[in-house]
Amino acid sequence: MRVFDRFTGAETDLPSQVEPGRYRLLVAARLNRSIDLQAGEVLWSDGSARCLLSSGATEEESRRDFLQPPSESDGQVPDSLIDEAIKAVAKQWREWQAGAADQPLPSPVMPAQLGHLAEMNRLEIQLEKTLIAGHLQTIAQRPRMDMRYDTELLPVSRARRVASGAQVRLAAHSEDWARREITGVVPSRLLAEVSEDELAIYENRVFAHLLDRIARLLRHRVRELSALLAKREEAASLSNAERLDYRLREALCRLWGQAFDADETQSAQQVLQTLQRQLGKVRQMQRSPVAQVASLGFTGLTLRNTNILQHDPHYRHLRPLWQLAHADLDQVASTPAERFERSRKAGEEHSEQVGLLIRHALDAIRRHHPRPLTLNRDGLDWLVEASLPGVSMPRLRFVPARRGKQPWCLAPGSIASEERHVVFSHADEGKADQPGADAVLNPLQFYGVERVQQVIEHWLMRHLLAGYPFVVRNVPKALRSSGNDRVMDRPLVAGAERDEVLQAIEKSACNDQTRQALQQAIARLALLDRCRVCGAKSTAWEVSHMAFRAICRDCKNEVTWQKRNGSEAYHSGETGRPFEEVGHLAMRW
Repeated sequence: MRVFDRFTGAETDLPSQVEPGRYRLLVAARLNRSIDLQAGEVLWSDGSARCLLSSGATEEESRRDFLQPPSESDGQVPDSLIDEAIKAVAKQWREWQAGAADQPLPSPVMPAQLGHLAEMNRLEIQLEKTLIAGHLQTIAQRPRMDMRYDTELLPVSRARRVASGAQVRLAAHSEDWARREITGVVPSRLLAEVSEDELAIYENRVFAHLLDRIARLLRHRVRELSALLAKREEAASLSNAERLDYRLREALCRLWGQAFDADETQSAQQVLQTLQRQLGKVRQMQRSPVAQVASLGFTGLTLRNTNILQHDPHYRHLRPLWQLAHADLDQVASTPAERFERSRKAGEEHSEQVGLLIRHALDAIRRHHPRPLTLNRDGLDWLVEASLPGVSMPRLRFVPARRGKQPWCLAPGSIASEERHVVFSHADEGKADQPGADAVLNPLQFYGVERVQQVIEHWLMRHLLAGYPFVVRNVPKALRSSGNDRVMDRPLVAGAERDEVLQAIEKSACNDQTRQALQQAIARLALLDRCRVCGAKSTAWEVSHMAFRAICRDCKNEVTWQKRNGSEAYHSGETGRPFEEVGHLAMRW
């Protein structure tokens, strides 16, 4: 089946392993015999591993598999935490658009709405009460048990209770006779009943499976809360990071400062300690004999009303914990259509979060550069367009995607008059050794706005410098600087020089096309003269053959450009320092 690849911007055959959210259908189709999709819709997963598409062709010809997310491990930011952060940012963005557009843009990092994750939920509160009362520990140490009688063939000296049918078997097996006497047979072995304590009763199986369920939930919560606190500690450390450029440090602190609360962080640390203590006690009870023996049998999700579960002073506390521990299974056991809708909605929310990142980046650029930049939405994608004098600018497309790693090429080739960059919300841990982590931008990434701003400025500067030095052919004699042409390689000094050249252009007998080319070259040089960091005009310009050097009079930002053997080299700012220390302030290609 032919589909449209959102990552590459071209049509392709649907591969055998399908990445959810990457492809857009070209024709209407039905997914897994249950979900009808229209042409132009994005192909998301319905929660199953298979991807069976039927669209007039036979289903066997379109049978594929969805790529499944890897299992989470300790030290890795849980997907649920990232999803919660994206959902909170998207909600803030929608509220801002709906009625608070006159207010400052909401922060795209560390939303304050994540504070509920630092609070204990109903299950953890109930578990804490039950552990304090000692009910679970009592069950692990002194469990209820039943008496089970097993039939075994034992020597007479060990037999305590003769099993039914022992005489019949003894009559048929003379090898178990010790001797025969006139009164009868003296046996050497007998079929006897052996009594054993039975731990694997129904109530103990409930206890064992409840411990397993609670342990999984607590491990996830500990990873989630640990990752959240680690991010907050990382954010707090930025304010005192002397290695960072002070302008970058101030920009980052403005973004994450809206969500940082010292008291909330201290409370979250206390909750984390409580959860870790609870997990330690649950793991200790999982090693008890009753938990290990009883975990072998399945109990089902609905508990039976037994006397022990209803009236035993300790076992009766299992039911409330069981109900709370399995309360979220309704969402897991939803229909394929509901799971597909959740995936589609998550893609919409990530698109809104990416849009907020771009808005912040564009606002930062507009503060220093009078460049007409527009942002438009195309489905899930975002398009940045610019109008520069005398430059045919391809659109810059940002493509939100779910999971992956793909390096951002800062000098990509144009595809249908577009340059595209894929923005992932989740990193692909299976590609940990591959480049492309910079393209993973979610609310837990503090440098998201910086990376987007650097891409946009890189795109602008590359096209603004295209054709430098600007040569206008066959100009009037009064405007010539090289033969019959006018070579413009430095901005005009404001004042007498600028006025003189503009007046000469207006009074000259050049045609409209030449006059427009001269005016556009002057305007492009004026944009190049403006510092990309602070917006001030550069005062020191040094120009040589196919090269220039400009230094800002205010922030002392230095820009160099040269072209040798057909390749360009551009440096702006302290390009020798890593991105984490200077952000968008340094740029090179």
